[in-house]
Amino acid sequence: MRSPKFVAAGAVATVLLVSACSGGGSSGDSGDTDSSTIELFASVATPVAGPPGEDYFWKKLVKDATGVDVKLNFVTEGSQYTPKLQARAAANDLPDLYYSDATTQSQLSSQGLAGDWTPLLDKMPTWVKEHEVDRFKPVGTFDGKLTGLTGRTGYPYKPVVVIRKDWLQKLNLSEPKTLDQYFEVMKAFTERDPDGNGKKDTYGWTGAIKADGSLFGFDPIFGAFDALGLWQQSGDSVEFVGTSDKYRDALAFIDKMNKAGVIDPDWKAQKPEDTAIKYQSGKVGLMQNDWCAALCAGNYSLFIKGNPKGVVEILDPPTGPGGASGSGTYSAAGMMLGISQQAIDAGKGENIAKVLEWMAGPGYIPTVFGEEGKTKGHVKEAGGQIRLNNANTDYASNLQLVAVGIKGTTEELKSRYGGASTTQGDGSSWSANEWLDTMSKYPKKDVTSFSALPPPPVESGADLTRVINEGAFKFASGTQPLSGWGDYVASVKKTGLDAWTQNAQSRLKEVGAVR
Repeated sequence: MRSPKFVAAGAVATVLLVSACSGGGSSGDSGDTDSSTIELFASVATPVAGPPGEDYFWKKLVKDATGVDVKLNFVTEGSQYTPKLQARAAANDLPDLYYSDATTQSQLSSQGLAGDWTPLLDKMPTWVKEHEVDRFKPVGTFDGKLTGLTGRTGYPYKPVVVIRKDWLQKLNLSEPKTLDQYFEVMKAFTERDPDGNGKKDTYGWTGAIKADGSLFGFDPIFGAFDALGLWQQSGDSVEFVGTSDKYRDALAFIDKMNKAGVIDPDWKAQKPEDTAIKYQSGKVGLMQNDWCAALCAGNYSLFIKGNPKGVVEILDPPTGPGGASGSGTYSAAGMMLGISQQAIDAGKGENIAKVLEWMAGPGYIPTVFGEEGKTKGHVKEAGGQIRLNNANTDYASNLQLVAVGIKGTTEELKSRYGGASTTQGDGSSWSANEWLDTMSKYPKKDVTSFSALPPPPVESGADLTRVINEGAFKFASGTQPLSGWGDYVASVKKTGLDAWTQNAQSRLKEVGAVR
């Protein structure tokens, strides 16, 4: 077996966007044949801020530096980004430059709508180097063409287990380490009135159902059974985790939580964002969360407002019966960019490369950190360190291109997160810098290679995803007994799993991961 750059382990591809958003964006203008004008179709990075105005300083900077007029077209509701991009493609009006993902880009490539980045790479050497494009070429290569320009993720690992430390102390409990210990703590948080209000209104865990019907908030449970992601590699073969015994065992444990009443009963109907509300309102003692969403000052303030004596800490995810542990999945592959074939045919390719090269060089700081100044995006400290004006929320609309510009370097991460600090209910303090130094050591599942795997077959993809997600929900919620597992596996195979697995196997050979 060759030494693989990518080892398959992951989940059904999702759009590589920064956040969910709300609203609509400006109209596109990809029909402009002037090669010095390009359209960038993107999703906003900060939902509440909205797109930048017509006086957005960045547009003037890039035009002065490159001679290119970049027309920005933001979609401000994250769930609508891909449908709108697909609608543009169906109308043969694909944007010149756009955010994408492996599933979407595979489809656009097969339709001949996506252009090949390869001839442009030597015109953007700084971008290629800084974003490690060569490392991630297999992710965006379809039918032998590099139609998805992919770089290293600019974001640190963020999914963690969050626990109410003050509840532990009040109930005289030790920090849980094993899955069984986690369960006992969940039970205590549910039954022993940890908030002291005399009511049985707290729970040990919470979760939700995502828009596609899949489970949310249970990754640490799946991690304890080595069942994170949907794909794993065994030797030269790729295997689907969702029909494995260990995946079944994880669902059985969630069902146990459900039957014991230690999990928030609303989990069967609530959305992922509702779990944050439960945490902030002080109703849940343990949960999976984004470490910054839980502890960075802006988000933590909502928690401490309702729980003035509250103390939260991050701890290792539970260790399962076989020694496995992981609080979530992590992929080193980050933003994927597409270029339309129409843009290349119109002679816009070189100008698009010129803009990206500027963004990786002189345009990096204004793209990622905004303008310098106390009322702007960032300030430079005495040692030259850049620090974001985190409290300046009014400026956030001018940082909506951060997702495409970030590189994920240590210096960058400390600049972006290092100013965040929190004072907890017991007077202790917490700094993002402390966690940036240790977060990479937390148990997790590396699914970098999943980005190179194909989506489900077009003819069965929707049905296959539905059958998988509905089955997982039924077993986890106890509405279908585990005795029906064999029938579930058979139905998944019948719906198209074998064809998908075969395609994944072929893809692994194509990118050199297996023989």
